[in-house]
Amino acid sequence: MSYSRPHWGWFLCLFVLSLPLFFGLFFGLNYKEIIRNGWPLTTCTVNNATLSTRYCCYSDCSPSCFASAPNGATTCGDLINQVNGGYSPAACAANSSVCPEAIGTICDGGYRCCNQCCSTCQSCTTSCPTSSSSCSQSCTTSPCNCYCCSSTYHRQCTLRCPTCYSVNLIMSYSPYNGYTQSNVPYSQDFSQDSSKAEAFLANHPVNSTSKCYYNPKSLTELSLDVSFTAWKWAVSAIFGMIPILFALGFTMFHFCCYPVYAIGRRLQRGRGRDSGKRRAEHVAEDAESRPAEIANDLNVDKNQDEAPPPYEKQR
Repeated sequence: MSYSRPHWGWFLCLFVLSLPLFFGLFFGLNYKEIIRNGWPLTTCTVNNATLSTRYCCYSDCSPSCFASAPNGATTCGDLINQVNGGYSPAACAANSSVCPEAIGTICDGGYRCCNQCCSTCQSCTTSCPTSSSSCSQSCTTSPCNCYCCSSTYHRQCTLRCPTCYSVNLIMSYSPYNGYTQSNVPYSQDFSQDSSKAEAFLANHPVNSTSKCYYNPKSLTELSLDVSFTAWKWAVSAIFGMIPILFALGFTMFHFCCYPVYAIGRRLQRGRGRDSGKRRAEHVAEDAESRPAEIANDLNVDKNQDEAPPPYEKQR
């Protein structure tokens, strides 16, 4: 039984694209969590706990192409690296002379395409049902041959530098059948949420104990939570597993359902040819028997014309 090449082409294309995507997402997002989920459980003692702050700058850019950065403006990337790496919010709070002056200034955001111009293309498909002698055509339009028709090479942006928070712990613990590990660092980031950072610090004061997990292959690596991250598995399922499941479903349809459908179509066409053949035979038989019936009818009419009337027989 032969199969159409376009089906195999689509399948191979989907399979080739989905496998690297799945393995990339799996080993990039999920594999580390699977390994970490098997870390042994132990009890950690907090030796030191501090709340640290840092600048986490970003560029807030104008959506308009008509607003361009002034000539000679520093690029936003350089300013972000300069403030994030060279200044501290804690030092700025203690002494205003060491605060970064670049915060709130205009920076050069580089190239941006603000508007695209496209042509309108039309694609048509023709369908010819087997039950009908006529074909129908349907057409759709879509944008094509797009190009950037409005852009700027010096996008105007403003440097924003909010404060981000993290809690740094120094902990000690005893691994299974091993020596006590002291001064093991642990850090947890809370982005700009200061309330969560302060609550975490309050729940882990100095000399407090809590459950923790350690890496048996690297005893200086700790974690307070080894549960799976929901959004990582959702991303892997949507962009990695679903294409593979679709490819497997396509394969099952191609090898199981499609052959059965093809056999049914052949049987239906065979029955149609047989019924047409029988109709042709009936028509031929009717055509052969028709002259004999006409001749018999003519003979009956002739005999009726030659017979004498009843009153002539009585005379």
